[in-house]
Amino acid sequence: KVLEAHGYKVLTASDGKEAVKIFKAKKGEIALVILDILMPKMNGEEACSEIKKIDPFAKVLISTGYIDSESAKAAIQQCDNKYVEKPFHIQELLYAIRANINLQKKK
Repeated sequence: KVLEAHGYKVLTASDGKEAVKIFKAKKGEIALVILDILMPKMNGEEACSEIKKIDPFAKVLISTGYIDSESAKAAIQQCDNKYVEKPFHIQELLYAIRANINLQKKK
């Protein structure tokens, strides 16, 4: 709701598998994917890997409260080192989103 209030169209998924399915179906329409490290059915690292197989240039932002875990480090590296650490203030998230969308527009 907060992102929508700031003008973003948001698609939501209940788990990692659904996130990949939505990305595949809407591939050309999604500017940025935000994944959590801990998600049911498919974690953030696995979901990022699958999304990058579909589109190697996909922009993925990882959200995690476990920045020092091996899974978080692997996912962050795989997702071009783009992450926001929990807990975060909404302004931090909005900045990370804008930075990633702007990176995509330059390509």
